[in-house]
Amino acid sequence: MDIVTLTNLIMFSVVTGGWFVLGVGLLRRPRGAAQGPTVRRDRRSWLGMRFQATGFMLVWTFQRPFGVPFLGLSAPALWLLAVVTVCIVIAEVTLVVGAFRVLGRQWSMEARVLQAHSLVTEGPFARVRHPIYTGMMALLLATGLTR
Repeated sequence: MDIVTLTNLIMFSVVTGGWFVLGVGLLRRPRGAAQGPTVRRDRRSWLGMRFQATGFMLVWTFQRPFGVPFLGLSAPALWLLAVVTVCIVIAEVTLVVGAFRVLGRQWSMEARVLQAHSLVTEGPFARVRHPIYTGMMALLLATGLTR
């Protein structure tokens, strides 16, 4: 196995792991999920999710043949790209997992405000307003660099 193929395999494996972490977090509903009446619900959030899904589909659809260097980069430049990609995925996983933990029972796929709502300002929310969306964007970028 040559260095280009090995680098692509490593990058693809790391990005796939990032997708797995994101998927598990999105599908997993916290125990004792917040109950009570919904004060406000924003159904436009589903439109945003469809928009993101389209972006993910486009990134995964258009790909270069496996083992072909990204933009014809040399092996050292490709390794640097691999390190950058791994750092992006680590940042994504840190943001998303931290956001899920801090949100706890307030986590929901749909944008909504419950009667017992409290504004979250700890963890990744102290630095980023929307850490889950930011993490998804970072993962989209890492996927584009890998594919």
